[in-house]
Amino acid sequence: MARFAVWILALIRIWMNLLSILEAS
Repeated sequence: MARFAVWILALIRIWMNLLSILEAS
């Protein structure tokens, strides 16, 4: 279960990075 939470946090962090990159361009 903990591994699942880590995956979700990682995906959210990557998603936020992608959004910031798209907004900057």
